[in-house]
This record gives sequence, C-alpha cells and structure tokens, in this order.
Amino acid sequence: MKKLVILVVEDEKLVRELLISYIREILGDMQVDIITSSTFSLAKQLIQTNQPELVFLDIRLQDANSFEQIEELNIKDFKLVFTTAYSEHMADSINNLGCFGYLLKPMSLQSVKTIFDRFFAERALPEYKKITLKIANKQVLVSENEIIYCQADNNYCNMFFKGEKQLFTKTLKEFEKTLSPDLFVRAHRSYLVNKNYIKSFDAANNKILVEVDDVAPIEIPVSESHRKKVSELF
Repeated sequence: MKKLVILVVEDEKLVRELLISYIREILGDMQVDIITSSTFSLAKQLIQTNQPELVFLDIRLQDANSFEQIEELNIKDFKLVFTTAYSEHMADSINNLGCFGYLLKPMSLQSVKTIFDRFFAERALPEYKKITLKIANKQVLVSENEIIYCQADNNYCNMFFKGEKQLFTKTLKEFEKTLSPDLFVRAHRSYLVNKNYIKSFDAANNKILVEVDDVAPIEIPVSESHRKKVSELF
C-alpha cells in the first residue's frame, strides 16, 4: 500500500533529529517516508512534489516566519502541525487557520504520540461493506476486507480468505462489479486484489507481493494493461 509521507520542517538539526526519532519510535515497523527541510521555500517544493499527509512546520525558520506565510501553502491537502518554543500563535493556529496540532518545544515523546493518535483516529479505514456469499450451501455475510484476492478459473472464481479459499460459480468479472472499487484493484485479467494486503510492487518484474499476517507472501502477476492502476497505489 501507499506509504505514509511525513514532512518535517525544522532548521535546528538536533530538534529535527529528535522529532524524527520520536516519529520512528511511535510508528515502529509501519511503512513511512520522512522527508525534511530546514527552510520554508524548500518545504513548499517538497509539499508539491511529495504530497505529504502530515507536515510538522517550525514557525520561526531562517528564511521565513511560516505562520505569516502560511497562505502560500494549501493546508487543506495535509494535516499541519506547528512546532515552536512560543505559544503566542496557538489560538490563531487552531481557531482561525484550522491547523491539526501545535507542539511546544521542548517537545516530548508523549506530546508527539498524542498527535499521531488523533491523526490515525481520523485516518481510520472506513467501515467495510458486507456481501452475501454462498459457502457450503449456506448464505454467509462476509466483510469485503476478509477477502484477500480473487482468481479467475475459467467461468468460476477462487476467492482467497485468511487460511482458506472457496470456489464460486461466478466469473471474476461478476465479482469485480460487486466488490468496492475503492478496496479492490484489478492487477491482471485473472486477479482482483484487496489493496489493504498489497505489500509492495516489483515494477521490474510486474509483480505485487500480497502479505497476510504470518502467512508466506504471495506473488501475483501484474499485466501491462493494469500496470498503471497498480503503480498509482505506491
């Protein structure tokens, strides 16, 4: 799946490195790209080219007072967290600008964790649609996210769940019309894959890697006709 991209804008090296260490400690093994800038001008460029979801922005930078120049950034495109040693802009930041958070220096691990707790609460995955499937002669209500991927088998379709698979007397094309396009991507004429289980994309060999808990990773081919749609996930 697409990595979380975080931008840290801070001109004090020690503060920047401390914040990055807190972020890595909080996120653990989660896939994340942390990009950095020490100036407001470079930060503007990085926001355009990298499209971060979360930006930690120091107010008093060497080349700008970022609070005064915030209109140069489209903060509706990401969550903005001001970092500063001064509390003078706190009320305006939250009440008028609508920034996501405000970290006072010296920042602590707990204060940064509070930001991420709120961030992930708002970023939480939506409630998944449920579909009815006929399994072992019974109609069973299944959450879409329980389906890892579907594989065509002539006029039938194998559907893979955690630890099991079921064969259905429907075509892959029929299931593609039923399942949510926001959750599933067609990787190949024979495969429809749940985006939440895609770990990586091997562009050189046109393969995606699907991982589920402790089960061995599964390689699924990506056809040229579906390559663009798959690459857009990363």
